[in-house]
Amino acid sequence: MSLHKWCSNTPEILNSIPKEEQSWDFHCQSSDQIIIKTLGIIWSPQFDYFSFKTVVNCRESYTKREVLSIIARLFDPLGFLGPILTQAKLILQKLWVLKLEWDESLSNPIAKEWNDFVSTHPVIQNIHVPRLVIGKGRIIIHGFADASTAAYGAVLYAQSISEEDVSTRLLVRQIRVALVKPITIPRLELCACVLLSQLLEKVLHSLTLPIQQIMLWTDSNIVLAWIQRSPEQLKTFIGNRIKIIQRLTQNCQWNHVSSNENPADLISRGLNASDISSKQLWFLHNSRNPSVKRSGQLDYSEVNEAELCLIKNLQASAFQEEIEFLAKSSCNSKKSPQALLYCTRQRFWPLRGRSIARKIVHECVVCFKNKPIVANQLMGSLPRERVNPSFPFLHTGIDYCGPFFIRYKHQRKGTYQKIYEAIFVCLASKAVHLEIVSDLTTDAFLATLKRFVARRGKCATISSDNAKNFVGANREIKRLHNLLKFPEEKFSSYLSSEGISWNFMPPRAPNFGGLWEAGVKSFKFYLKRAVGNPKMTLEEFLTIITQIEGILNSRPITPLSEDIDDLEVLTPGHFLIGRPITSISERNLLDKTENTLSRWQKLTKIVQYIWTKWSRDYLNNLQQRNKWQFHKDNVKLNTMVLIKDDNLPVNKWSLGRITKLVPGTDGKVRVVEIKTNKGNIKRSIGKVCVLPLDN
Repeated sequence: MSLHKWCSNTPEILNSIPKEEQSWDFHCQSSDQIIIKTLGIIWSPQFDYFSFKTVVNCRESYTKREVLSIIARLFDPLGFLGPILTQAKLILQKLWVLKLEWDESLSNPIAKEWNDFVSTHPVIQNIHVPRLVIGKGRIIIHGFADASTAAYGAVLYAQSISEEDVSTRLLVRQIRVALVKPITIPRLELCACVLLSQLLEKVLHSLTLPIQQIMLWTDSNIVLAWIQRSPEQLKTFIGNRIKIIQRLTQNCQWNHVSSNENPADLISRGLNASDISSKQLWFLHNSRNPSVKRSGQLDYSEVNEAELCLIKNLQASAFQEEIEFLAKSSCNSKKSPQALLYCTRQRFWPLRGRSIARKIVHECVVCFKNKPIVANQLMGSLPRERVNPSFPFLHTGIDYCGPFFIRYKHQRKGTYQKIYEAIFVCLASKAVHLEIVSDLTTDAFLATLKRFVARRGKCATISSDNAKNFVGANREIKRLHNLLKFPEEKFSSYLSSEGISWNFMPPRAPNFGGLWEAGVKSFKFYLKRAVGNPKMTLEEFLTIITQIEGILNSRPITPLSEDIDDLEVLTPGHFLIGRPITSISERNLLDKTENTLSRWQKLTKIVQYIWTKWSRDYLNNLQQRNKWQFHKDNVKLNTMVLIKDDNLPVNKWSLGRITKLVPGTDGKVRVVEIKTNKGNIKRSIGKVCVLPLDN
């Protein structure tokens, strides 16, 4: 078959073709008016670009037949208008889902969506696409695939690289509308990659030019992982498509691209005609052409960056031996500032060497990791539970110690059982209450807590560390409160007011619970002095710990007075029974007659005197700060830190990044949340070491 209607913008080619076989329009019009039309695609030989002609008469209402007719007029075999056709096909899919008749008018909201689409239709005539695709030099094919819940597609670009120029042009695109039945995004991304592989096969079969490299891109890490695996290891749906991809793209390189840099993302989501012309990502030649990059004025940051690059290149050429020596040598690493300065002065005498050496060592991450410095902050103010008068054990701290081994009286010799000791400490008066715990379960602790409350009264708050038995007990108490709630508002609010508020200190931060940690230390001290480490019966152990409790509650909590006549000193026992636990008893005064009112006033005066002495002597003594006496800048978000672990050597400490700050009531940050490779953890700043990094 002999082809006719040839046209070209090159005179040499036209002269070799007989005039009767040339296009009539081409040789009958002047050169500035020549346009060649084929099924709605217009080619301008003078400017050598393609454009599109669309004629749509805007109306108030459309039928499904008219919608399909308008969409069919967009003849775009190479997919230059891909994002626009995506939107049109999605509207058509919605019409089929609504099951409208062919001549039935569209209803809202689909009618509004179609009218918005048609209103931007004339803008398509302003879109010009260069005809020239393949330039001089070596050719690289770039393919992109992407999917959304609505559609998926693939697009190919040809990149021509020569010594004079680098150009990237759109080759072809293909689109598929997703099924109405929901499919997961990874599977849709996989279908997009299959479509890209099949499209690439067709293009390579059509192109007769040598292709130097083929690079395929997707923004789905899941699909990239599937492509690396054997299809037999995957599910049938996935495995069958991976076989197709691996067969068609054996000599291709798959890579990851972010969604905002993936041009196939525009296909999968769709665009209006008014938006596509401004999308440089779709017509890559508008943004990737080096001539565009070289135009325009340089700003201040670009000049600085260029200057820095020039300096580095000059240093790399002038001091090549020195740079290689510094990269290979490690003899000066891990030294103190003094040792580093000494080694440097063996060959050189640097000006201000001491300050430079100190700065280098302090800013060196390797040196810091070998001798890290933990962060610290000004010591916080005492919590209100410790400085406000309250009933004994209204605010309590608790900790465990042990285990201890005891035997029951009638057990065989040599059979011992393990028990623990729960130490309750009043935050206001430092009074101590000791209870035996059978094991470290939540049930055992709840039983211990019930015994404590029955003897000392109900607590308003309890503070403890993050031990699992304490956390479990807190959940159990909340569950019991929820079960006991009644519809009556008064009774419900009463139960809520009687609940225990639990405060947990950060993990591995014993300084946050120093009061009850000191109680544990004192208990162990007296226990060791009293019995050493022998095995005792349960009765003997109960007797010992009760006596230790009395001793601890008879300790002075204020400094002794220098007045020889003042023999009374404030102890926790004064808040429990009005006198030290271990003091001698007073003589019986029951036979003495006394006015009842004056007796009550006298007792009230004694209590008030105790609290006055507590606030005057005890609280003033608590204000002394032996460390953490200076204000420090708060640690910042996204700071890289080393996490201190007392059970590991320094070089094994984990790295992490601060993701959340937990400021105190004074605005100072003493607790942070850190993201590590094992998850998020919470630590006090005394367990983190801030790395000396700029960012």
